Amino acid sequence: MQKIFTPSSDEFSINKFPFYWIALTNSKYSLEMEKKLKTIGLDIIRWRILMLLKQHGEMSISEICMHAVGKIPTITKIVYRMQSDNLVGIKTSESDARVSLVSICDKGLDKIEHIISTTDDLFEAAFSGFTELEIETLNALTKKLLSNLFLFSDKEKVKKNPFIFNL
Repeated sequence: MQKIFTPSSDEFSINKFPFYWIALTNSKYSLEMEKKLKTIGLDIIRWRILMLLKQHGEMSISEICMHAVGKIPTITKIVYRMQSDNLVGIKTSESDARVSLVSICDKGLDKIEHIISTTDDLFEAAFSGFTELEIETLNALTKKLLSNLFLFSDKEKVKKNPFIFNL
């Protein structure tokens, strides 16, 4: 690896540091999404949960935490509030009573349609000028970076839960 990408190097440049651009991009994206979602009474974490459930049908709270980027107590509280709003359903796993499984309800699916119509212009603007191949490459590179970070911090968790990288 070139030293210019290593903060400990005298040759380091913040403008060449991928995490700098990732952080700025995520911050700007989150800010814009929060503004749009607020207009329809949602926030970004509820959006993530609904989209994950739409794609996967049913997920444990632990799986949701991993992919919605949240801590178990926070996600659990949000999921139960979403259940009160009839956006999701919760049931106990038949194979492990300690596991709560969450699925999306019809009202949640309707909410997703509203979310998409509210936020679609943001995604169009963000990916303006990108080719499909560029977006696929961006996804592959960020997935590889995430995989490296997980392997750095928790190799056993990655071995036990390949779901982390199969979304």
